[in-house]
Amino acid sequence: MFALFALLFLISFFSTIVFVIKSLVEKKIGRDIKKSIKIAWISLAVCIVSLIMMIVALPPSEKNDEPSDSAKSVSTEVSPTTDVNSTETTEVYAEDEVVNQFILDYSALTKSEFTDIEKGNICTKYHAYSYGYYCELLHASNTDKINVTINETNENVEDGVAGMRDIFHDVVKTIDHSLSDDEVYTYFDRLVSDNYLKEGDKLGTVSVTFVPDTKNSRGHIEIGIN
Repeated sequence: MFALFALLFLISFFSTIVFVIKSLVEKKIGRDIKKSIKIAWISLAVCIVSLIMMIVALPPSEKNDEPSDSAKSVSTEVSPTTDVNSTETTEVYAEDEVVNQFILDYSALTKSEFTDIEKGNICTKYHAYSYGYYCELLHASNTDKINVTINETNENVEDGVAGMRDIFHDVVKTIDHSLSDDEVYTYFDRLVSDNYLKEGDKLGTVSVTFVPDTKNSRGHIEIGIN
């Protein structure tokens, strides 16, 4: 369309020039120039119209690159949507999906999110810290189940397994939401009070292995799913 109007502009432009020159020549030799003048005006009008239409038909890339006010307004309104979508993107803490989902669920519940998350010696095992305790997060082979082992560190060795009360509560509640806070805390307090080895003990859908502190070794707690 642009090319068509450009061609029409050139034709009408040169026609105007030709008829202007013709009218000047005819005037000089005494001929009637009214017809030539009329045609020249018509050609000029066509030339002007063609120029206007040619500008209107310009390809978008050749027009002003500065976006219009309406375009800026639309751009401003779209940005928050993009930001909202980015915040909804699932964070990835671990390549293993089961471990990663447990970390996300735990973070939504706990007051002490996992820190220093590192991959272990196998692809389904990760290590992290919470409440100052060293945790092993293991995706059990050929299942969709998580096993969490809570270990003491040099910083909390004096508190022993008794200091694991809050992290034990948060891990258990992340695995089994149906348990109440009182059920979990009461169970833990009984473990510490009894202070003897328990393997595969049941708490709701959770399996608990409790290893108490001894003079020769540090205790730990292993939490899994029945």
